[in-house]
Order: sequence, then C-alpha cells, then structure tokens
Amino acid sequence: FILGGPTLYWQLPEEQIVAAVQELIAITEAKGGSVLAIGSPRTPSHLLAATEQELNRTKVPTFIAPREGSPSYRAMVEAADEIYVTADSVAMIADAVNTRKPVGIVPIAKSPLGTAVMAVTDRLLPGKRLRPRDLRFFWASLKEHSFGGTIDAPHASEPPDFTAEIADRVRRLLKLPPKPAIADPDNAR
Repeated sequence: FILGGPTLYWQLPEEQIVAAVQELIAITEAKGGSVLAIGSPRTPSHLLAATEQELNRTKVPTFIAPREGSPSYRAMVEAADEIYVTADSVAMIADAVNTRKPVGIVPIAKSPLGTAVMAVTDRLLPGKRLRPRDLRFFWASLKEHSFGGTIDAPHASEPPDFTAEIADRVRRLLKLPPKPAIADPDNAR
C-alpha cells in the first residue's frame, strides 16, 4: 500500500485511508499474504500513524516502512505481489502500473479549494482541464487504457515501452535511422 499526500485540489481523508487499510487487511485475511505499507515525503504523519495503528490491530503479517532508510520504496514495490496506491500521485501510479503486477488505485477526495474551483470551472469551461494538473483526466486515461483497477479488483496491465516510443519519435524528428532502445540492465523489458 503506497500512500501519497494532499495536493492543491486533492486530499486524503483519514477515514478513507483507514477504510482502505481495513479493506486490504480483510482481503489478506481471506486470501492470505501480508500487507506492506510505505508513505511518500508528502504523506502526512497522521495518515502514517493511522495506517500503522490499523496494521497493528490485525493478526495478518504487516509492515510499515520508515520514510527514510531501508527498505527503499523501490524494494517495497518490487517485493509486492499486488500494489495499491493512492490516486494522488501520477508518478507512483505509473511506477505501479509499469511493474505489470495487479494494481488497485485507492480513491481520494477533493480538497475544499478543489471542490470550489472545479465547480466553477466545470460550469464555465466544461470538459477543459484544470491547471496546474487535473487528475480527473489522468484517471480517465488510466481507465481508458485499463491501467490499474480498484481495491476490490486490482488489475495487471501491459503498458507500452514508453522509452522505445520516445526514442523512435526523437529519431524521426532528427531524421535518424530507427534503432531499438536498449533497456536498463535491471529492467525486465
């Protein structure tokens, strides 16, 4: 379970995060396994404390990683069989999807500012993106391409090799002959 943090227009209500942790624990009790959790630098301390409190209440094997030190974020992502990530972070969701493991996206809520600004812009400029970043369009794209699922139904997907696509586009722009991108030695692709 990867926890992000609030942004200008979005918040992670503690009751929603606690409910997500409880749901993950219930799924783990039914299917087996363990629940590992890690926060980002943006994760509020109270959310990490609430998550840890819920994890401590169960007999399911659990672990909450410290923000600094071992194990690293990358190690936690690699160790997971399924990844659940809060919907506030494009980067963390992309990291999860690119593992090709089942991914469940945990919903978040509009902040008071987000509620007000989105109500006005949706009325005045329907269908237009809110700046600086409108996560609703990102979520719609995830759904359209079947990248990720929900807590109840995590979904594994086959994302394209964006590095190769970008390299191909740059080569075309520079009028260079096509050449496949070379993957990092640690990358399975």
